[in-house]
Amino acid sequence: MLTFKPWKIESILQLLLGLFGGIAFAGILAQALGHAPAPGQLDHGMMLVGAITVHGAGLLWLNWFFRDHELGWVSALGLRLRSIAGVLTAGALVGAVGFVVCSQLGVLMFRLLTDLEMAPESQSTVLALQQAVSLPWILMFGATSIVLAPIVEETLFRGILFPVIHQSGYPKIAWWGTSLFFAFSHANLQAMIPLTVLALMLTWLYVKTDSLVAPIIAHGTFNAINFILTLQQGALSNVAR
Repeated sequence: MLTFKPWKIESILQLLLGLFGGIAFAGILAQALGHAPAPGQLDHGMMLVGAITVHGAGLLWLNWFFRDHELGWVSALGLRLRSIAGVLTAGALVGAVGFVVCSQLGVLMFRLLTDLEMAPESQSTVLALQQAVSLPWILMFGATSIVLAPIVEETLFRGILFPVIHQSGYPKIAWWGTSLFFAFSHANLQAMIPLTVLALMLTWLYVKTDSLVAPIIAHGTFNAINFILTLQQGALSNVAR
């Protein structure tokens, strides 16, 4: 059962404006710099800029949000040492199970889109790892997807948006709305249903534990498994060439 979250609507609106402003700034910066990677290739430099402006700036905005509510990160995340072992275990378990479930759903979505003659597209990070990139880039992608993204995304979707909608008397919208928003934010048609299911699992975990640490660990575990497997596939692909 979740404890009451004293989030102020005006602060949430400022937070969302700042986050979306960062995304828009990244796009404008990319156009201003004239970055246009060759077909089939990714601009890793602009991916770094995107990671910094979206997730890096997102972390700063979240820090502002909690300070505006006179909270520290420990209190905001619901970190309690007496239950940390159980929270970490539950998070890792849900993340691993979520990966298996979402992988199967991803296969089904791939087949469906192929049958509908709609070419499925991989996420940019997945494509980058499947290409020949240097160790610093791999470490950057790993830190972003396994550490930074789970903290920012879980804090926003599960920790802020879900409670404020749920507490306003709209539990169904809180569950489904934030889950669909989470999936939509990744801008990948093939991953829409799998990520919606994952978001529902993460929300359930948050409600059960009343700690953001659990879904952050679950999200990080999910991304870590995906990261390692994708990295291995990329290495095998490069060897085959």
